[in-house]
Formats: sequence, C-alpha cells, structure tokens
Amino acid sequence: MKLFFILFILLKVAFCQEKDEKTYIVVDIPSGKVKGEQITAENGPVNVFRGIPYAEPPLDSRRFSAPIPKFGWADTFDATSYKSACSPNVTIVPRANEEQSEDCLYVNVYADAKCNTTNPCPVVFYVYGGSNVYLSATRFNETDIIEKFASHGMIFVLPAFRRGIFGFLDLGAPFDDAPYNVGVYDVITALRFVQRELPSIGANIRKITGFGHTSGAGILSLLLVSPAVEDTAFERIVLCSPMPTLGPHFNQPLSDQSLDRSGCAIKNSRLIPLPERLECLREMPFKELVKASVESHFLYKRVLPQQDDYLFPASTTTVMFKKWRPIPMLITVTKEEMPLSAFTDSSLLEACVVFCRMLGYVREATVAECHTKYRDSAEHMETMAKDAFHAVAYRLAIMNQNTGGSSFFSVFTQDSANFHAADLMYLLGLHRRSIMNNHTIENDYEDQLMNDFYPAIFRNFILGSETPLEGWRPVNEQGRNYLSTAFRTIGGENNLTVIRRPLLHVEETFNQNAIEFWLRHLAQIEAQANLGDNQPIMPESPEMPVLPLPRGEKDPQLSILFWVILAIAAVLAIAVVILVMPCFSQHRDYDE
Repeated sequence: MKLFFILFILLKVAFCQEKDEKTYIVVDIPSGKVKGEQITAENGPVNVFRGIPYAEPPLDSRRFSAPIPKFGWADTFDATSYKSACSPNVTIVPRANEEQSEDCLYVNVYADAKCNTTNPCPVVFYVYGGSNVYLSATRFNETDIIEKFASHGMIFVLPAFRRGIFGFLDLGAPFDDAPYNVGVYDVITALRFVQRELPSIGANIRKITGFGHTSGAGILSLLLVSPAVEDTAFERIVLCSPMPTLGPHFNQPLSDQSLDRSGCAIKNSRLIPLPERLECLREMPFKELVKASVESHFLYKRVLPQQDDYLFPASTTTVMFKKWRPIPMLITVTKEEMPLSAFTDSSLLEACVVFCRMLGYVREATVAECHTKYRDSAEHMETMAKDAFHAVAYRLAIMNQNTGGSSFFSVFTQDSANFHAADLMYLLGLHRRSIMNNHTIENDYEDQLMNDFYPAIFRNFILGSETPLEGWRPVNEQGRNYLSTAFRTIGGENNLTVIRRPLLHVEETFNQNAIEFWLRHLAQIEAQANLGDNQPIMPESPEMPVLPLPRGEKDPQLSILFWVILAIAAVLAIAVVILVMPCFSQHRDYDE
C-alpha cells in the first residue's frame, strides 16, 4: 500500500512538472536582451513578450510630460509577465481593478516564431478603445491574439498608453513640459519603438497595419494625417466603430473639476496660477489623483484628443482630413452599436454636438436639426447613436475611396451580439464574459462559425490580400457595397443546417436613411448656415463634403445656386445697360 502511495505521488509530481514546464526564449534587440516565453499554438510556436519598456516611467516631475523613449538596459529584461495597467482603468467590465501604476509604458509583443530577419513578417499595431479612459493592454485574451493572429505569419503589438487625466490633461493652456495629448504621444513613441527595435525579431516595418477600435480607431485615423507621423508609417488600416473627434479644450471642464477636488485650484481663497496648479497635481499622491479624477467624472465621459500645435494643428477633423492619404482600409461597425444611455450624463443635445463635431459640423442650426429629428423618436437615444456611428464610419470609407484608396466596409449583424464592441469577442476575446453574462448567444455552433470566419477576413487583409473575402468589392463613391456578418443555424450536432451566412451586399448602402441624413442633409444645413448669420457653436466652420448623389439625380442646392447666379447675372446686365445708354446718347448727340 505504501509503495502504491509513493508511486502515485511520484507520478503526480512528474505530471505537474511537465504540465507547468515553460519554454523561454531570449532575443537581442538594439536596446538589449529580452526574455520572453514561447507558446505552442495550433498553427505553430509564438514568441510572447509581456511588457517591453518603450519609454521611461512618467513618474514624479515627468507626470503629464511627453514620453522619453527608452533606449537600453544593461541586463536581460524579463518580459515573461504582464506589467501594471495604465491608470485610470475603472471600467464596467470584469477584471477592472487590476494592478495599476503610472509606470505602465510597455508594449506586449506576440511574434510568430517563423518571423526573423531573413523572413520578415507584417506587423499589427493595435490601439485599443474605451473612450481613452477604460481598458488596458493587459485586458486582452492572450490565447485569442496568439491563435487568431500572431501564429499566422505576423507580429501583433499591443502598446499601453496613458489614459484619462494622466494622458489628456487640459488646464486651459499647454506647457512645454505638459503638452496636450500626451496619451497620443505615447502611442507615437510606441510606434517608433516598433520601427526601431522589432526588425531584429522579424518585423517588416514597411508593412505595418494600424488596427484600432472606437477611440483607438479615432486616434489612428488622426495619425494618418498628423504632421508628426510620416505618410509611410502605416501600409494598411483597420478601423472598428471609429470615433475620430478633434477640437479645442474638450477635456478642460473635467480637468478643472479634478483640480477643484484635488485642492489644486484655490488656496487661501486665492486662485492658484496655472504653473502652480500643474506642480500641485504632480506632487499629489497617485491614488489621490485617481480618486479626484473619479469624483470629477473624468472616468464617465469620453476623453478626446484636442487641437494643438504639433500633433493636430486644426480645430476639426474635417480640416485635418483635407490632408488624407489614400490607403487600403478595412472599416467595420456593429448593427446596433450603443444606446445613447451608454454615454453617462450625456443628453441628446450634447450627443448631437459631439457627433456633429466628428463630421465637422459646427453650426448651431445643424445641431438643432439633429436634435429635432431624434427627440421625436420613441427610441431616439438608441437610434441616434447607432445612426451617427454608421455615418462617421461611412464618411471615412467614402473619403478614403474617393481619394484613391480602397475601403472595405463590414457590418457585424450576429444575433444577440450586434452591439458596440461585441465583435471584439470574436477577434481578441475581449468582453467575452460580460457579453455572455448579459446576452444570450444563440448556440455554440454559431459562436464557433463566427470564431472561425470573422478573424480570417482580418488576417487576409493584414497579410496583403487584394480583397479580404472573395467577391467583396470596396465601397463606391456613393458608399455602396458592404459585407454583413452573421450566422444562423438550426438543428443539432448530427443534423446542423446553416440557414444564414455572411452576405455581400452589392450596390447597397447599410442604414441608408441615416447615411442620407447625416452625410447629405446635415451637410446641406451646415452649408446654408455658413452663408447666413447663424453663429457657430464651436470655433471655425470648415467645408464639409456632401455625400455624392446617385447618378441621374439632381442636387436641389445646385438648382437653387444656378437660379441665384442667373438672377445676379441679369441684374448686372441691366445695370450695365442703364450705365452705358446715357454715354451712347451723348456720343450720338456729339456726332450730330
């Protein structure tokens, strides 16, 4: 009996050791040696580096400063475990209260082991969303990234960057050591790290695909036209539910509230000068500043990039996008996106202001027209938000297509998972638990079909396929042609029948009425307001391209303009006749 027990213990120990045994790998990059872990995926081994520093820790006097690139270390850097999340990271989804720190500027790298200097691979540079407040680079499902992307001949890079007040502070004026948009500076510094360091492990930096969701997609779309980033930085772009927003002092009200709650605005009944306010915020203990930003609702409203002199030297996205460079683009939305109620503390009118701003509309009449349309709808909040999301995405797709790029448009329509960010569950394993807890996925068969299909079209695009799916056409100048992505099955394992599959919609526009309203009707309202005395609700009112009309259809504005010009010409002709006739009469009298 004792012998049997000893054998049992020995077998258990041997089994556990074999199960827990890991394979480590050390690579050389210009900054030094890095230790990672090699994980065996279904498609082959992948080298995983969990947190390589790309910048010096933004601590103490470096809080709110632009990042300082990290150029080297003496010993082998241990990248076998994830580093702390950037703060703040209070969120509505599980695992929100992970370890947080200001020392968070790291990149996670997942590289196919087949990639090397003689066999360089395309790179995915992923900028996550979450309104520049939620989420972190440690929240993603490592297994999904490895199985669905990194093990298919590519290198997937996931940089962390500062969020909330730490990344988007606005005291009303920029400082040399505290510029606006330092969170975006972080993203650019991480990109420079990829370009400088990762060719040593097989990254083809001429084939970088920028991949972003929501606010991350908004940042990427702005970087495509930023003078701070070279035109060739990204070969391709993937934008999921993009929200490109730009304007002056979006974040100042929330920053001011944080100042008040932190005691850095007023001292001894005296308003503290701006430089002293900045110094006060820098001296505040980390957790106290996080608490002040939470209490000021910095975490419950969207934090947005804003106009500055270097990254985004324009007051609206429309002005920035005049420098748009055509690029292969995959752009996606979900069918329902999010209800307006998801924007905590936002009213319908405020939402109209924000979404109009995304499209470059700044006139009061335009915002009022938006408010009038949706306030009369029984479900105006849900309807307004999804319509605006779809229009913003279409605007980017059409703009890119009409400047010489190719834009593939996709709508995620899977039943019970067609809301905002649900598509990330099938791409990167994000939100799976919260989605499964709050929504009923029809069955495991549909789930598996989508898990196999959806990432494949993204991989095809990233790896350079001419089209992500056979027969899928880019949008035309009217915004037509799109893919709807859904599976529906009936029956069980032994008699499973797929009754609905992803469908290519040729010469069709998704949510046509919404696109017409946001990209044509509101553009016309904006143009009319620019000709009148209507005051802008925000500075500057740039030109906004109107959605092209279908062939053979006449634009009523052009007809009005024609008759106005004709009337002016007639008046001028009559004036000329009146002025010339007396001269002609005098000349005739002189001849007589």
